[in-house]
Order: sequence, then structure tokens, then C-alpha cells
Amino acid sequence: MAKPFQFKLEKVLDYRGQLEEQAKGVLASAQEAYDTQAAVVENLTNQMAAHLSKEAESQKSPNACGCGDSIKRPLSRICSGRGWN
Repeated sequence: MAKPFQFKLEKVLDYRGQLEEQAKGVLASAQEAYDTQAAVVENLTNQMAAHLSKEAESQKSPNACGCGDSIKRPLSRICSGRGWN
């Protein structure tokens, strides 16, 4: 009678399988951390874009804060005296 086939490196295959499962777990953790940080960066980018558009809008109208005239008059005196007008 023939002996049943025994793969002598079965333990090596089992160990390799364990290493693969560990690597998959590490990869899943790293992917989750990456996704979290990508969401943070996207949120910050959106906040910065909103802030910059709000700033650009406020730059269009100097009287928006009510201080445009008080700044404009002294500057026009300074600039006109030096030929910058």
C-alpha cells in the first residue's frame, strides 16, 4: 500500500499564511489612518477655500467694515503729495 502524500513544508505554508494575515491587518489599519487624515486635509482645504473667498469678497468692497473712508482719505493725502496718485 502506498503512503498518503505528506507535504513536509506544511508548517512553512501555515506560517506564511499567518504572516499574510498579519500583513493584511497592518495594511487595513494603515489604510484607515490614511483615509482619516485625507478627510482632515480635505476639510482643511475646504475651510481655507471658504476663508479665501470670503477674504476676496471683503477686498472688493472697502466700505464693508465701515472703515474704508477713514483709511482712504489719509492715504490719498500721502500718495498725492508724493506723486503716486
